[in-house]
Amino acid sequence: TISSEKGIIRSLDRAYLGILVLFLATYGLMLLLLLDLVRGLFPLSTPLRWSLIAACALAMFYTFHYMRGLETRLGPYINLQKVTRWLVGILISIPLIAIILYRVVGGARATISGALQLPETWVLRDTPVYIKPIMVALSYMNDTWFATLLAILISGAVLAFLSPFLKAKLRHNGWRAHSIATSFAIPNMFCSCCASPIASSMYKSGAALGPTLAFAVAAPSLNMVTLVLSVFLLPPQMAMVRILGGLFLSLPITYAAAAISYRWTTLSSQESSLPSNWGSYPWFQRPMAILSRVITQACRMEVLENEKVVDSPIKAIAHWIRYSGKIARVLLPLLLFGYLLSGTLYVLLPTMVRSGDGAGSVVLAAFLGTLLMVPTAIEIPVSLALYSVGLPALAMVSLVTLPPVSLPSLLVIGNSIGSYKTVMLLGGLVFLVGLTIGGLWLWLA
Repeated sequence: TISSEKGIIRSLDRAYLGILVLFLATYGLMLLLLLDLVRGLFPLSTPLRWSLIAACALAMFYTFHYMRGLETRLGPYINLQKVTRWLVGILISIPLIAIILYRVVGGARATISGALQLPETWVLRDTPVYIKPIMVALSYMNDTWFATLLAILISGAVLAFLSPFLKAKLRHNGWRAHSIATSFAIPNMFCSCCASPIASSMYKSGAALGPTLAFAVAAPSLNMVTLVLSVFLLPPQMAMVRILGGLFLSLPITYAAAAISYRWTTLSSQESSLPSNWGSYPWFQRPMAILSRVITQACRMEVLENEKVVDSPIKAIAHWIRYSGKIARVLLPLLLFGYLLSGTLYVLLPTMVRSGDGAGSVVLAAFLGTLLMVPTAIEIPVSLALYSVGLPALAMVSLVTLPPVSLPSLLVIGNSIGSYKTVMLLGGLVFLVGLTIGGLWLWLA
């Protein structure tokens, strides 16, 4: 009887592991098919692609519920914690591999062709002015939806599973923690709007403010494919400005922003009787308070409370899905707002270009570059286009200010850390760095 029970347990164990492998394989295949939608890897028709994606989603749903039944029966007899550790690593690795393929395929095509082109939806010559912001917003969504999905999946896994590591390694604001956060950002090939939810999840998991800002800036500024494209496609002086500017913004600038923010926090706690920053401006206080309340209530990302210990694959998957869903609830409304506002600002770019390569244009370019949201590596063709029409100062400013931050990313991070004052400081420092580089270029020219 005992031997027969052991045989049944071994059979159930093999079935459980087989179903788990099937779940992960189906998950990876679904992401690969979604990647095929944006990169055209396979000669498949659109109806066939969507049919396969739907089949993968159904397979994941049914395998998850089948595993849950098996896990209830096997729990007392097998070591699920060891399986869970492997599962966590795979759940994080699959979307990371997908984002690498997403960027590498596009980067390889650009390197082979010798040029990185702007998306066709950005060409809006025949579109009425009042429609252009909406069209640009749709273009942003079309260009970034897959990377945004991967960012949500990765950030959900980071928030759900990496809390102990982040608390141990990134809970301080020293240079070591900044360097670790920057190194962690290099393989994460995200634009600013996609890096911000991951940075927010790091902060919620216990990372200090400095490393959080370092990751948020370094991921779009120093990611691997963008640096390779800069070396291959940009003139040497522009490539140097792109790389050194990214390093400067990712390390000393974020370090300074965090240090100043902590200084503000200390002063406010010691001088709590002082009026708030907005108190001297009643006409500004009420709109800001309303806007902050709307964003906070609509896009609140509270940490899940009273969670049970994640000691089985089913609990790990459910934990990951719940966190990813909460991050999506925060990210998507802010991105939609940012898309529309960035599209409105984008309409101002022709005015900037027509005004020539002067001081006023540099100021406007630095301002728009800090607020505009662009997909990763798009700053390269934008700067090349400006450089080719005789506007090198604007090209340098665009290289430095477009990647690291944008209005949506600043909103996401500000909502997460509970301080819009800090992200205003970070955006202001990025603006000043771009202004300095553009001014130096005009002076040396």
